[in-house]
Parts: sequence; C-alpha cells; structure tokens
Amino acid sequence: MSIRETIDVDYEWKGTTNTSLHVLYQDDVCLCYNDSNERISTCNRDELLTFIKDLQEGQYAK
Repeated sequence: MSIRETIDVDYEWKGTTNTSLHVLYQDDVCLCYNDSNERISTCNRDELLTFIKDLQEGQYAK
C-alpha cells in the first residue's frame, strides 16, 4: 500500500527553489519528489527527517 504526503518546506535543489517535498511511502521506503516532480531521494522512513533537515540547511542547493 502506498501513501502520499506533501510536506511544506522551503529548500533549494540544485539551484531551483522549492516550497514542498512530495513523499510517496511504500512500506519502509520513502520516494521523495521536488515541486517539478523529479525524484530527489529514495530513503528509509527513519532517514526522512534527516533528509528534510539537510534540505533546509542547503546541503543539496548546488
């Protein structure tokens, strides 16, 4: 079963400003997409909060 969630978060992804992170949960895996519907990460659920924090801190801005 898949669950979709949109998380309101401002971040830069490779030079592009985004205002939402779209997450598709499939079992213990999270497929993360930016506002352009480009997959930017595949991570485990327990890694998602760390990924979001890294996005907010600009670690993937360039």
